[in-house]
Amino acid sequence: MKKLFRSFSFPDVLWFPKSEHSFLAFICISFIAVMFITPYPQYAMWAGFLFAAYAAIANDSIQTIGTFIASNQDKKWWVLWIFIGGIFFLQCFTVGSLLEVMLVMVD
Repeated sequence: MKKLFRSFSFPDVLWFPKSEHSFLAFICISFIAVMFITPYPQYAMWAGFLFAAYAAIANDSIQTIGTFIASNQDKKWWVLWIFIGGIFFLQCFTVGSLLEVMLVMVD
């Protein structure tokens, strides 16, 4: 039975590639810093915004845009960028309107 549990156990040492050490250190330090910022709502708001912005940008949005551009190579580049900018503008406008409605509902 002990041998069965040992075969499914976690490794003794977790291995992270050297390239991820600085990123993981940054994340750990950031979370510790945010822990001390939480009593101050104005600073906590900006810290939360920065984490959310990084998460949105770090998501595969760049891959999606690249795939869109690569699959539409037969069209002019400026037409593609106007389309992408239009989607971005509408998305920002819609999110802003939704936030205003939510704020009015809270009051």
